[in-house]
Amino acid sequence: MYKKQIALIITLIMLLSIMVPGIYATEAPSTPADQEAMEELLKDSDRYSEIDEINRRSEQHPFDAEFSEILQEEGVAIEEYTTFSVDTLQQAVEAQVFGEIAYDHVYYISEEIGQRLSGSAEEVETMEYIVEEFEYLGYDTEVQPFSYVRGSAEYDSNNVIAVKKGKSSKEIIIGAHYDSIGTGSTGADDNASGVGVMLEVAEHLKNVKTDYTIRFIAFGAEEVGLRGSRYYASQMSDEEAANTMAMINLDSLIAGDMMYVYSGLDQNGWVRDQALALADYLGLDVQTNPGLNPDFPEGQTGDWSDHVPFRQLGIPVAYFEATNWEIGDLDGYDQTEEYGAIFHSDKDNLTFLEDAFPGRVEERLETFTELLYNLVIKIDPPGMSISNDLVSLTEAREIHVQLDLGYVPDVEDIDWYFGGLPFDNWRQFRNETGAYDGDPFIYFAEEPKIENGRVHAVIKFDLVYTANGTAYNNLSPRVFRVLIEDLIGNYDLRIVDTAKDITIAQPMKLNVYDSYRTHDEIKPELERIISEAKDDRYMEYVSLGDSYEGREIPFVKFGRSEQDFIDYQEVTLPLMLENPQELLDRIEDGHIDDYKPAIWFHNIHPDETPGVDAQIDVLEMLTTQDEITFHTLVGDLDVEIEDLEEVEVTLDVDDLLDNFIILFNITQNPDGRYHIERGAATGLDMNRDMSYQTQQETRYVVEAIAEWSPMVFNDLHGFVAGFLIEPTTPPHDPNFEYDLLMDGMIPHAHAMGRAGISNVDAPGHNSYFLPREAWDSGWDDATIVYTAMYGMAH
Repeated sequence: MYKKQIALIITLIMLLSIMVPGIYATEAPSTPADQEAMEELLKDSDRYSEIDEINRRSEQHPFDAEFSEILQEEGVAIEEYTTFSVDTLQQAVEAQVFGEIAYDHVYYISEEIGQRLSGSAEEVETMEYIVEEFEYLGYDTEVQPFSYVRGSAEYDSNNVIAVKKGKSSKEIIIGAHYDSIGTGSTGADDNASGVGVMLEVAEHLKNVKTDYTIRFIAFGAEEVGLRGSRYYASQMSDEEAANTMAMINLDSLIAGDMMYVYSGLDQNGWVRDQALALADYLGLDVQTNPGLNPDFPEGQTGDWSDHVPFRQLGIPVAYFEATNWEIGDLDGYDQTEEYGAIFHSDKDNLTFLEDAFPGRVEERLETFTELLYNLVIKIDPPGMSISNDLVSLTEAREIHVQLDLGYVPDVEDIDWYFGGLPFDNWRQFRNETGAYDGDPFIYFAEEPKIENGRVHAVIKFDLVYTANGTAYNNLSPRVFRVLIEDLIGNYDLRIVDTAKDITIAQPMKLNVYDSYRTHDEIKPELERIISEAKDDRYMEYVSLGDSYEGREIPFVKFGRSEQDFIDYQEVTLPLMLENPQELLDRIEDGHIDDYKPAIWFHNIHPDETPGVDAQIDVLEMLTTQDEITFHTLVGDLDVEIEDLEEVEVTLDVDDLLDNFIILFNITQNPDGRYHIERGAATGLDMNRDMSYQTQQETRYVVEAIAEWSPMVFNDLHGFVAGFLIEPTTPPHDPNFEYDLLMDGMIPHAHAMGRAGISNVDAPGHNSYFLPREAWDSGWDDATIVYTAMYGMAH
């Protein structure tokens, strides 16, 4: 049981460490000259250096590029941005009934409350009803009172505002007025219908994470000159107006012969266009003004509802309405062919509408509610969308870019920048000159062009580091890896339309590989993982001590519970050290049911970066997943790799936690991670210091090794030619009990190797070897100055 579990967890962590450097792996050299060039680059392996030559990288950016202001100032995480497309809408369409909730609201407002003149008690009663409904749904709700003068009298009214926080602070306003006129109408169409649809959509959205913040507003006193919406707009600051992406107005939705969505006059109609695309995808019978009247161009409507004050602030609007633009004066006033206008008449009540147009009310409410709900979820403002916001120093990538500017630009007028610099300024590093003076590594794989009114382009982010004309995705050679943090960071991909002086920016991240963490990112990442861990997992971050330059040595304990670590220290470890036979007897007799030995993972050379990042990646997997599945090869140890059978293996995390505690020393050398150096800040390689303990970092780690005496110690270590897994060749330190150690070490090494080559699809990782089996000499452990040997001997 234990051997199986040990093999699985070690296999998993080694698998992760191999998967990360898999993107470092270069293709196998195809010619002797290529082989010689690679060997020259790789010659500085760990066995060639005792003392590091300190070579601090420059803090100056090689190209003086600008880091992203969005990411630096707001601290937002990079998200994946996708283009608004009907092809991606299935995620938004939920199997639910639309319109029934809205109908209930329409009935109550128009039939139970009835006529709602501005300033009347009925308008106040309606306001209170809307407040109660929003609060019942759990929204933060505010009443905004205002007064207005009409004739010689002053009247009071109120707006009701309910806010749903989104992933972004950018806002969308959804508005509908709740007052009515006094001509015998109960205002079912104008505008209990708009309020009903707004309240139903608010209910559907209450537990949905929206990309943007939604501000629902029920306006008072619309029928007497748009008083409520004008007052609300007048109170908006310039910043609030700029932060509002769109206003969607709902007015008179259930009486008209046809259903429409428009923009305001002389406006960019991107909200309208997205609503129409959604309606087409969802099979909803919604159209736009056909433009038969030259005073009201196609797709637009007039200044006669609550959208107007927002249009005048420059906010894009969409207006949902049911009417008929093909009759009468072609101005949308005559809603029905049979009865003309319904709003502002005594016909505006549910009884008449349901008798005159059976099924229309329900159909209109269902359609507009479904359309608005999906539009709010999928709305995507004009701007830039990209296929991937992550680019890499170790993987060439093509980024598909789409620009929706709200108009059709001339591509010749558009300038492109990354980090504030033209693409040509980003140059490859040439090893022969030691400078970034090669060819541009950012360029167009497909030149910008216009398709369907949008700009499309494909930008190539190529490999950066070259030697003798060859670009390498393998940055393990020391000539490259000391430079890996020169360029990484968050940048804006920015376009500028020089003809219209319009700029659009999209944040992107350039990294060594996608999961690479700088030193300053390690602790926040561990804290995030701890905060998101499952409740039945125990994870604790501690610092083993400070480095020479004052940085914490990050150490993580992972297990089922804190008590497991206490039991290990107070029961298991004392017996293991002082009376191992008694411990074995208790285990065999079942008297120590919760016996959980310690497994330790380690990194000592932080410029061998996967040894750090793999530990963090596997920690996140272990804290958030119940099962982890991967592949491996099975068969006797003497069977050739090509003759082994590949199988799927599942690690049950609960089983793991029932049997082990796990310790992660993320890196012994935080100064080295900060500076991207192998050695300590003093220049000494700590992997030569475990027995002498001249460095304070070594002393702290040795104390921890003595404190925990782990059963298994793995140092994720080294960039060498080939996939090498110890144990080593002779000679061996005479203190090592090799007859005992090899029974476990060799099977574990093969387990790691077989899993590594089964799961990593990368050139150079289709085989592995153990020095003990492959070589006669040359990779020995005759001294415990090396970290893993010290841990094994302790």
